[in-house]
Amino acid sequence: MSAQQHTPGPWKKGNPNDDWRSPYREDNKTSVSLNVEAGSGEVIAMAVICYDEWTNKEKDAELKANARLIAAAPELLAVLLEAVEQPMRTEGSDWWVRVNAAIGKATGEQP
Repeated sequence: MSAQQHTPGPWKKGNPNDDWRSPYREDNKTSVSLNVEAGSGEVIAMAVICYDEWTNKEKDAELKANARLIAAAPELLAVLLEAVEQPMRTEGSDWWVRVNAAIGKATGEQP
């Protein structure tokens, strides 16, 4: 297995109040972005979505879900790598709790 090359986790989605809206000039679409930050606060990724109106609650919710999934990537990778090494874990173990926490972070079902 190669050494970790990505920014170490944990990552978090940026404050939704800090999203950035910009109209596209060529097709009058709105581009909205939301930062994904490392634990240090450094912006390491950005989730972006485009739509026809200035605001769209469904697309804004999709953007936040995308940012949550990106932010969960380090934890998801870590537990999956562990699963490959030790696939016979059972429900209720510390590993099982961590798997569910990572899934919850990605889906927004846990803080």
